[in-house]
Amino acid sequence: MVGQGIGPIENASLDAKAKALGVPVATLLGGRVRDRVPVYLSHCGMWRIAYTKYVGNPITDLAGIKALGEEVRDKGFSALKTNLFVDRDGSLLPWAPGFAINGSPALNSEREVLDGVHKVLTAFREGAGDDVGLLLDVNVNMKTAGVLELLRHMEDIDLFWLEYDNDSPESLRLIRDHAHTQIASLETKIGPPAFVPYFNQQSVDVATIDTIWSGTWQSMKIAAMAAAVPHLRIMKTDSDRIALDDELFTVTPTIENGELVVSDAPGWGTEPLGEVIWAHPPKRGPGFLVGRGN
Repeated sequence: MVGQGIGPIENASLDAKAKALGVPVATLLGGRVRDRVPVYLSHCGMWRIAYTKYVGNPITDLAGIKALGEEVRDKGFSALKTNLFVDRDGSLLPWAPGFAINGSPALNSEREVLDGVHKVLTAFREGAGDDVGLLLDVNVNMKTAGVLELLRHMEDIDLFWLEYDNDSPESLRLIRDHAHTQIASLETKIGPPAFVPYFNQQSVDVATIDTIWSGTWQSMKIAAMAAAVPHLRIMKTDSDRIALDDELFTVTPTIENGELVVSDAPGWGTEPLGEVIWAHPPKRGPGFLVGRGN
C-alpha cells in the first residue's frame, strides 16, 4: 500500500514539473522514442458480461464473444486480452475464486473452467481471425499445477501470451519451461528490488510493469533492468469504459487503428476536472464482479 501511494505522488510530481517547463513528461525521462504505441484491449468481454449496467453492449453467450472479436478486428487492434469464464447452460459467467468469488478456494483447474475458457478463446479466434493476438489473464485464480493443466488444455489455441501472478519466481520459471506460449507476469510487484529474483531466474518472457503502482520513473528503471526500453512491445487499455470517463478529464487519449497517439502537450497532456469528480463520489457495492449486471 505504501508503494501504491508513492507511485501516484511520483507521477503527479512529474506532471507538475513538466507543465512548469512546458514540455511533455517524456522529455523529462529522456525524450520519446516513438509517435505511436500499439495497444491491446484488456478485460475484453469481462465488463460486457459482468457489468452490462455500466458499459452496455451485453454479452450473454459465445455468439456475443465471436461478435466482439469481429469488433476488435474491425477497429484495427492487433491484440485483445480476456479472462477466465465458465459456460453454464449456455450462459457465460466470470470465474475468479482468487478474488473470493465463485466459492472455489482450492484454485484448481476444474473441467468446467478449462472447457469454458477454451470455448471463449475459440469464439474470439473465430470472430477476430488469425491476425489478432489472443492474451489470457489468469490473475491469481489458479495455483501452479492448475496453470500447467490450463496450458495443456489450450495447446491448440495460438496464444499471444498467458498472464499469471505468482509470488514464487521458481513456480513461474517452471510454468515458462513447460509453456508453448509467452508467460507474462509481475504487474503486482512494486519497486526495482521486487523484480530482481524474477529476472535472475528468467521467470517470465514479458515483464508487465504497472506505472500507476510503481511510478513512472521507477518503472523506467525496472524496464531497463528487463531490457525492455525502448523495445516496448505493446501496452494495454481497457476495452469498455463507462460514459463518465470522457467527462473526468480535459483530454482523453487518442487511439487510432489500435495505436495510442503520443501527445505533445505539456505534462501528461490532460487535467482532471475536480468538479466532475466531486459530483460523482465513489459508490459502495458488494464487491468486484459480484453478480451479473451489477
